[in-house]
Amino acid sequence: MHADELGLTLSTCEANFYNLLLLHGPLSPGLLGQLTDVASSGTTTGVIDRLEKAGYVERARSTEDRRKVIVSLNPDRADPHDVERTGRLWKVLDHFDETQLAVIADFLSKLAKVESQAATPPDFPYAQSD
Repeated sequence: MHADELGLTLSTCEANFYNLLLLHGPLSPGLLGQLTDVASSGTTTGVIDRLEKAGYVERARSTEDRRKVIVSLNPDRADPHDVERTGRLWKVLDHFDETQLAVIADFLSKLAKVESQAATPPDFPYAQSD
Protein backbone atom coordinates (compact mmCIF):
# COMPACT_ATOMS: atom_id res chain seq x y z
CA MET A 1 0.00 0.00 0.00
CA HIS A 2 1.31 3.48 -0.90
CA ALA A 3 1.32 6.59 1.25
CA ASP A 4 -1.34 8.35 -0.83
CA GLU A 5 -3.66 5.36 -0.44
CA LEU A 6 -3.37 5.83 3.30
CA GLY A 7 -4.08 9.56 3.06
CA LEU A 8 -0.52 10.54 3.95
CA THR A 9 1.30 13.46 2.40
CA LEU A 10 4.99 14.21 1.94
CA SER A 11 6.81 16.45 4.38
CA THR A 12 8.53 19.53 2.94
CA CYS A 13 11.90 17.77 3.03
CA GLU A 14 10.51 14.64 1.39
CA ALA A 15 8.84 16.74 -1.30
CA ASN A 16 12.11 18.60 -1.90
CA PHE A 17 13.95 15.30 -2.41
CA TYR A 18 11.19 14.05 -4.72
CA ASN A 19 11.24 17.24 -6.79
CA LEU A 20 15.05 17.22 -7.07
CA LEU A 21 14.94 13.66 -8.36
CA LEU A 22 12.19 14.64 -10.77
CA LEU A 23 14.28 17.56 -12.06
CA HIS A 24 17.73 15.97 -12.12
CA GLY A 25 17.14 12.26 -12.35
CA PRO A 26 18.99 9.80 -10.09
CA LEU A 27 21.24 11.39 -7.45
CA SER A 28 23.45 10.23 -4.62
CA PRO A 29 22.16 10.66 -1.07
CA GLY A 30 25.00 13.07 -0.36
CA LEU A 31 24.06 15.31 -3.25
CA LEU A 32 20.39 15.24 -2.25
CA GLY A 33 21.38 16.38 1.23
CA GLN A 34 23.67 19.06 -0.14
CA LEU A 35 21.08 20.45 -2.56
CA THR A 36 18.47 20.67 0.21
CA ASP A 37 20.83 22.03 2.89
CA VAL A 38 20.30 18.96 5.07
CA ALA A 39 23.47 18.92 7.13
CA SER A 40 23.10 15.48 8.69
CA SER A 41 23.65 12.31 6.70
CA GLY A 42 21.36 10.62 9.22
CA THR A 43 18.54 13.00 8.35
CA THR A 44 19.15 12.45 4.63
CA THR A 45 19.04 8.69 5.14
CA GLY A 46 15.82 9.00 7.16
CA VAL A 47 14.11 11.02 4.44
CA ILE A 48 15.18 8.52 1.78
CA ASP A 49 14.05 5.64 4.00
CA ARG A 50 10.56 7.18 4.33
CA LEU A 51 10.32 7.88 0.59
CA GLU A 52 11.44 4.33 -0.18
CA LYS A 53 8.98 2.81 2.30
CA ALA A 54 6.16 4.87 0.75
CA GLY A 55 7.17 3.62 -2.70
CA TYR A 56 8.35 6.94 -4.15
CA VAL A 57 12.05 6.11 -4.60
CA GLU A 58 14.37 3.19 -5.13
CA ARG A 59 17.98 2.75 -4.05
CA ALA A 60 20.53 0.97 -6.21
CA ARG A 61 24.27 0.51 -6.25
CA SER A 62 26.08 2.70 -8.73
CA THR A 63 27.17 0.78 -11.82
CA GLU A 64 30.38 2.85 -11.90
CA ASP A 65 31.34 2.44 -8.24
CA ARG A 66 29.63 -0.34 -6.26
CA ARG A 67 30.42 1.47 -2.99
CA LYS A 68 28.07 4.31 -3.93
CA VAL A 69 24.29 4.32 -3.75
CA ILE A 70 22.06 6.11 -6.24
CA VAL A 71 18.50 7.18 -5.42
CA SER A 72 15.96 7.36 -8.23
CA LEU A 73 12.23 7.84 -8.53
CA ASN A 74 10.14 4.71 -8.76
CA PRO A 75 8.74 4.96 -12.30
CA ASP A 76 5.54 3.22 -11.20
CA ARG A 77 4.89 6.06 -8.73
CA ALA A 78 5.73 9.03 -10.97
CA ASP A 79 2.70 11.22 -11.47
CA PRO A 80 2.33 12.01 -15.19
CA HIS A 81 1.35 15.57 -14.25
CA ASP A 82 4.64 15.98 -12.37
CA VAL A 83 6.58 14.75 -15.39
CA GLU A 84 4.75 17.19 -17.66
CA ARG A 85 5.26 20.04 -15.18
CA THR A 86 8.97 19.25 -14.99
CA GLY A 87 9.24 19.42 -18.78
CA ARG A 88 7.65 22.87 -18.72
CA LEU A 89 9.97 23.95 -15.91
CA TRP A 90 13.06 22.87 -17.88
CA LYS A 91 11.90 25.02 -20.81
CA VAL A 92 11.76 28.05 -18.50
CA LEU A 93 15.08 27.25 -16.79
CA ASP A 94 16.84 27.02 -20.16
CA HIS A 95 16.52 30.82 -20.45
CA PHE A 96 18.73 31.49 -17.39
CA ASP A 97 22.49 31.18 -16.94
CA GLU A 98 24.15 29.61 -13.88
CA THR A 99 24.52 32.96 -12.06
CA GLN A 100 20.86 33.81 -12.54
CA LEU A 101 19.79 30.34 -11.43
CA ALA A 102 21.89 30.71 -8.27
CA VAL A 103 20.09 33.98 -7.43
CA ILE A 104 16.70 32.37 -8.09
CA ALA A 105 17.59 29.35 -5.93
CA ASP A 106 18.80 31.61 -3.11
CA PHE A 107 15.57 33.61 -3.26
CA LEU A 108 13.39 30.49 -3.22
CA SER A 109 15.36 28.99 -0.31
CA LYS A 110 14.99 32.16 1.75
CA LEU A 111 11.31 32.44 0.87
CA ALA A 112 10.68 28.82 1.90
CA LYS A 113 12.51 29.37 5.21
CA VAL A 114 10.57 32.54 6.03
CA GLU A 115 7.24 30.90 5.14
CA SER A 116 8.12 27.82 7.18
CA GLN A 117 9.00 29.96 10.18
CA ALA A 118 5.79 31.98 9.81
CA ALA A 119 3.75 28.77 9.78
CA THR A 120 5.43 27.41 12.91
CA PRO A 121 3.79 28.40 16.21
CA PRO A 122 6.24 30.31 18.43
CA ASP A 123 5.86 27.80 21.27
CA PHE A 124 6.49 24.78 19.01
CA PRO A 125 9.30 22.83 20.76
CA TYR A 126 11.27 22.19 17.56
CA ALA A 127 10.99 25.69 16.06
CA GLN A 128 14.19 26.81 14.40
CA SER A 129 15.64 30.22 14.99
CA ASP A 130 18.19 32.15 12.97
